[in-house]
Amino acid sequence: MMMPSGQQGFAIKCPGAARDITDCYEKAAAVCPKGYDVVNQASESKAFVTASNGNLFGATGANRSIMVICKV
Repeated sequence: MMMPSGQQGFAIKCPGAARDITDCYEKAAAVCPKGYDVVNQASESKAFVTASNGNLFGATGANRSIMVICKV
């Protein structure tokens, strides 16, 4: 993606309850081998309940992402 500064940026997502923001940083390091600057970071957790055959099941979901600009 093109950033307002004219530099190329990358939006990196790492969703899932079993992951954390560290997974996003590891993906950023793979995309930007010379390092990167984080320009935005977001994290959102959701809890939900579903019913099936008279049973209730609870679960959580998480959406995490960072936007980075690679160092040259």
